[in-house]
Amino acid sequence: MTTVNDSELILVLGATKLDFSTVRQMRKQLLSVVRHQNSVRLDLRNVEVIDSAGAGLLLQIHRVVASQHGVLRLHGVRAGVYQLLELLRLNHIFETHSVPVEPAALAIAA
Repeated sequence: MTTVNDSELILVLGATKLDFSTVRQMRKQLLSVVRHQNSVRLDLRNVEVIDSAGAGLLLQIHRVVASQHGVLRLHGVRAGVYQLLELLRLNHIFETHSVPVEPAALAIAA
C-alpha cells in the first residue's frame, strides 16, 4: 500500500520476509517509488524476518531518500527485526519506531 500526503510518502510492506528471496523483486519497485521523495515512512509491521539482503535494501532506500535531503523512518519494527538492525549497527542510521503508522495517516489515500 502506498499513501501520499502533502509532505511524505507512506509505504506499508505486505511481505512477511525481507530477505534474499524477496529483495530482488522489491528493490526496483521500492527504489522507483522513493526516488523523488524527501520524507518516507516505511511500515514494517508485517515483516517478521530480515537478513543482510533486506538490511542492504533498507540502506539503499535510505541513501536514495538522503540524496534528496530527506529522511527515512521505519515504523512497526518488530523486536527480531530491530535486533538485526542493532547487530549490524544500523539502529544508529535509521529512525525506528515499534509502533506502526497510524490508521488515520493511511486513510489519506490519493
